[in-house]
Amino acid sequence: MLTQRITRYAAAHGISLPVLTDNHVREGLAGTLRIEPEISFQVRSDIQGRLGPGLDVGALLGGPVRASVRPGDGGWEAVRAFACGAARPTACALVLTTPAWRFVLIPVNGGFLVIEAHYQSAGVEPSPPDPLLYARFRHGTVAGFDGDAILRAIAARLQVRRLARRVESIERADRAFLLPHQRYLKALLDRLRKLSSSVAYELVSRKPIRLEIRGEDEGWPLAFSLPRAQVDLPRLGGGIRRLDVAEVDDERLVLTLHGEDDREEPIAEQGYARLASAVGPLRRMQEALEALAEGRHAAHVQLLDAFLRPYELPAFALAAASFPRLGARGPENDAQHRAVALALTSPDLCVIDGPPGTGKTTVISEIIRNLVARGERVLLVAPTHVALDHVLQRIGDEPGIFALRIGWPDAVDERAHRFLVDHRGASLGERLRGSLDAALDGTDLADPVVAAQRGWRDAIEHDAKLGDMLLLNANLVCATPIGIAMDPAFREPEPIFDVLIMDEASKATVPELLVPATRACRWIVVGDHLQLAPYADLAELRAIAAERAERGEAGADDEQIKELAWTLRRHFEQRMHPSDRVRQRVHEDLLAAAFPGEEEDVITRLAAVPADQWRNLAEAYRQSGVLPAELDGATLAGEAAFYPRARLLAEMLEMQDVAMRSAFELIRSIPELASRRVSLDCQHRMHPQLAEFSRRCVYGPQSPGYKSAGHTEELGLPIPGLEAPAIWIDTAWAEANDRYEYPRDGQWDSGEYVNPLEADIAVEVVERCIAWAERSYRRERRPDDPFEIGIITFYLSQARKLIDALSSLYRPGKSQWRGPAYRRTAAGGVIDVHVSLVDRFQGQEKHVIILSGTRSNPMHRRGHVNNLNRLNVAVTRAHHKRIMIGDTSTLAKRGTKERPPGDLLRELLTDCEHKQAWGKRLGRRPGAERK
Repeated sequence: MLTQRITRYAAAHGISLPVLTDNHVREGLAGTLRIEPEISFQVRSDIQGRLGPGLDVGALLGGPVRASVRPGDGGWEAVRAFACGAARPTACALVLTTPAWRFVLIPVNGGFLVIEAHYQSAGVEPSPPDPLLYARFRHGTVAGFDGDAILRAIAARLQVRRLARRVESIERADRAFLLPHQRYLKALLDRLRKLSSSVAYELVSRKPIRLEIRGEDEGWPLAFSLPRAQVDLPRLGGGIRRLDVAEVDDERLVLTLHGEDDREEPIAEQGYARLASAVGPLRRMQEALEALAEGRHAAHVQLLDAFLRPYELPAFALAAASFPRLGARGPENDAQHRAVALALTSPDLCVIDGPPGTGKTTVISEIIRNLVARGERVLLVAPTHVALDHVLQRIGDEPGIFALRIGWPDAVDERAHRFLVDHRGASLGERLRGSLDAALDGTDLADPVVAAQRGWRDAIEHDAKLGDMLLLNANLVCATPIGIAMDPAFREPEPIFDVLIMDEASKATVPELLVPATRACRWIVVGDHLQLAPYADLAELRAIAAERAERGEAGADDEQIKELAWTLRRHFEQRMHPSDRVRQRVHEDLLAAAFPGEEEDVITRLAAVPADQWRNLAEAYRQSGVLPAELDGATLAGEAAFYPRARLLAEMLEMQDVAMRSAFELIRSIPELASRRVSLDCQHRMHPQLAEFSRRCVYGPQSPGYKSAGHTEELGLPIPGLEAPAIWIDTAWAEANDRYEYPRDGQWDSGEYVNPLEADIAVEVVERCIAWAERSYRRERRPDDPFEIGIITFYLSQARKLIDALSSLYRPGKSQWRGPAYRRTAAGGVIDVHVSLVDRFQGQEKHVIILSGTRSNPMHRRGHVNNLNRLNVAVTRAHHKRIMIGDTSTLAKRGTKERPPGDLLRELLTDCEHKQAWGKRLGRRPGAERK
């Protein structure tokens, strides 16, 4: 295995490995050399005189010796070249070491000449632990004896040994990188094997079968949404039915299963869906990690080099290319041209990042066009189906592109169904049968060739594998990261694609990226680390926290584990918040959950320990019993449990990186990859006023060039009473009993929030938008285009409240969360109404976005609304208009007091037209004009 890794590492880095060509040189055990026949040598007279007549050099060298090469003129570079076949450097010598002697020999005609001999006292240099050379030595010369060949073989072997040490070091680094991910996957697999996970559901559709989660859970657990997961459902007449998962919708609330209901034994309207099996995708992740750890392919070695040793990646020049489809190069699209050029030039990994609306999909489409044009096969993956279908709808039908989509039909946009493997296979089979039928019409049935063709025609008619055959010839294959590995055609982690493109990489964990990455030779990663991170399943975090706590004897009960998992996720979500105070507070909350019962001053002092030092600190305490310096003089209520709790905290912080941090965030944080990264800097999606908050508060410190294209000034909709692009409808002047959220338990920290007032106002806003669209919305070029309204919130309970409130305005489609309004646009187009959670809205964009802030309470607690990544996604989804509904006295202020400058929601308010009274539900505020 090590030899294979050395060979692949050398090939990946352009290192020429020497080949043993001398007939007298044989490979020995453990990388040693065996020389046959005897090595002939002479001893220079002055050396022999110093040794004395009683010493036989041949006897001293009998047996294994440590062999090395002393460089002559040209130094070690010349020796390396000599090992690969160049001429021997002048004065280059062979050094042989025994337990007591060190000899230096140079090649001469017919053998070697000993020119130096040094006696080493016993114990100074013991017997060589890693002998390189096994040989017999004899005095004299031998005609035709080639000392240069032996010296070259030893120099070559030393070069391989140095490379082996380097590879061993690399393997240790690779294992250290992969091991936490392997441990996490093993923990998930163990959990799935031990537990029979079940979730309460309500049936919302029988054709296909769709289930909506019941209760106040956040959504379907992650395991239920893995490709080809199997779910058991109760039948009305008793018994169960097992079905494959097709998809979980964007809100993670509606689970679609592959298949239709059985009329004779229908599924129960309500009950518990039990996860029968979901280990397949996790095993595919494990297999990808194992393939990388073993270095099965040179591309796998190169992939890990990009993550862990980017300083070893080769330099390359970026050509100043232009791409006509992107338009003439200029300030508004120069970064797009550079991104495409980088993707086409990079020999390994490249990164394209960009804020919302900067044309990432446009760039991906142009990259694919150019890759396919030069004959390369492209694997396009994304964690969301929407991202894949957007690209397919743009370029899937272009000349030269043969695209295939892997996935269940129910998970794929109807407009992209024609690219599905089964559809493509059926279409091909129909064309082949038609051609054969035409060719066979009127032919002689007795002709053996005709008989063979008829047999082929019949075989095609019944061959369900034509689609799979097409996968081997498609030059663009599109799938989710795990979906590609679950397809039998791509089961093995081997690089059969030239290039992988991962879109929305900020939502994929490292294993989710590595699964498709092991199937390609080069990698293009596209995303935005300041949008949503991978979905963190609280149930999984709690299960693993409980397992680690039990194993480490941390003594945590169920409530403590639940609190630890919740605060860990909140700690991660606020890691990018611009406020030091906010980040410090959530860090202290995590420590308080890990060390329950400790005083506030102890928690504050523990917060000074760097996050990456907790494992070392816990181990140091276990060995010495001495508390960390940060606690000098402090008294801990739970000092006896300090070690297991500190170790548990260390493991939770490591799990945070493994289970929550995206691969994109990791890659983007590697400084040496800056030469392989292009940042898109000009947004084309929204009115400039809608981008202003993100430009100033999110991307400003890191990307001051984030700007709006000139044409975006023309965006906007003249909806009466809602003319401005960015609006905040303020509920602060409503009576407290009307505007405050529910439940009202005195603590205002239940985690589930409903705001009926904001739901009522949202209905008024949607009605106003629909009425305007019915009268005025039409597009000259495409009059039938839909008018799209998105209503999003930060809380599941409020999202359900919005659905109930809006139910009279639209007809549900696949689920209750989205459907066409009962009225149409002035041009006859559909008015699409889509209710959702912010966490499930990345990649979506609408003409109008309505945001419900939900939080309104006397404690001025803001919760999820004050999260940088969520807020950035929420405020950048609209083309023309964004309408925020919320209580500024909670969200943007603290009652009547101003929040500090730079506060996210305070800054958002400054970018909006502030409506202090609007519509029927809010009524008229004294001194304010009602609109």
